[in-house]
Amino acid sequence: MSVFQSRTSLYRIILTLLFILPISAKEKSEMIGKKAAPLSLFKLSNNKYYRTKDIIGKKNIVISFFGTWCAPCRKEIPKLQEMSNELKKDDYEFLLICVSNIKPPGSTATFKEEVPKIKKFIEKLDVDIEVLFDKYNVAWRKYADLNQGTFPLTVVVNKKGEISYHHHGYEKGDEIKLKKHLKAL
Repeated sequence: MSVFQSRTSLYRIILTLLFILPISAKEKSEMIGKKAAPLSLFKLSNNKYYRTKDIIGKKNIVISFFGTWCAPCRKEIPKLQEMSNELKKDDYEFLLICVSNIKPPGSTATFKEEVPKIKKFIEKLDVDIEVLFDKYNVAWRKYADLNQGTFPLTVVVNKKGEISYHHHGYEKGDEIKLKKHLKAL
């Protein structure tokens, strides 16, 4: 191998690393390890409050923040339903939180969710996970990494009340990483 070929190979490796490292750094959220903020939101099923403080310490909580306008959310929510069906109900609590009064990526207008539209969205997906309504995006602001800020946002709060998983967006295969994380808790 000539010196020129060695240098070319070295440059390729360096360039590859320069592109891979920023992607890997983004995977790790600054939210991981932080104490989870308690949530108190209305359930869509009966318009009563749901309080996470009542289950922290008893179960691992899987939360997915979504919007009815969000195409990746339509793909992720059925995967969460499958996981919810597979995992022990005694150990895991799955929650869907519809966020209102938020600007979708690329939009200049604030999008307001309405209960009938949310219910229709959930019925169409054939989901029985508890749905909460974040009418004024208070919960979203407590949990979102606003620098990334895309939907869905999937968060796991472990039994210690700490955020152990925090992921914005959804791509096929994300559910495998989430499931592996949940089984390790």
